[in-house]
Amino acid sequence: MASFRLLVLGFVRDYIGLMHASPSYGEIAAELDSSRKRVMKAVRSLERDGLLIRAAGPRGLRLPSLRDAAIRQLRDAGFFIDEDLKIAAPVPPESWFERYAAHLLPVTKKGSADGRGARLSA
Repeated sequence: MASFRLLVLGFVRDYIGLMHASPSYGEIAAELDSSRKRVMKAVRSLERDGLLIRAAGPRGLRLPSLRDAAIRQLRDAGFFIDEDLKIAAPVPPESWFERYAAHLLPVTKKGSADGRGARLSA
């Protein structure tokens, strides 16, 4: 017999495929002849393993896409992902960051008024 987690995952996949929406915990429990509490526990476990994504609110279950899987793998490898800006970069070691931060100190220009021959100093 398949594990309860796999039964939940299979039902959620089928439901989303047919209805284009997430099932409620009650619908999953009724289909699998189980309790909502047991379904919620299975969903949390599936979410922990990256097989389901749970958003706040009713019917907040969704299946991870290839994009979500790639982002999860990059984060596991130590990359910082800024999803709003669509930028991925490795998290720098602290010593590197301290050296970089030193270059961000306020800079003033000294030299001629027109900027020729100006030199930058911290």
